[in-house]
Amino acid sequence: MIALEFLKSELKSHSIELTPKTDGREEVDFLIGTHYIYLQPLDLDTTQRSIKIAKQDFKISSKFIEELEKYALKNMAVKLKV
Repeated sequence: MIALEFLKSELKSHSIELTPKTDGREEVDFLIGTHYIYLQPLDLDTTQRSIKIAKQDFKISSKFIEELEKYALKNMAVKLKV
């Protein structure tokens, strides 16, 4: 699974190890320290590929960007190490 290897390498760059949960499902259930992580596969071949989005101007405020920033891997890595 290429995505799993990519995720492991990204986490490793933040000194975080993703380990399989011993009593979990293979390549789905993992642990990061004591945190349980469930990875759900997404099959793009069977997923509908076209999505219609109504045209409109999107205005992004700095507050919205701050809110999204907390979900960045570098910020989540800090929380996962605790």
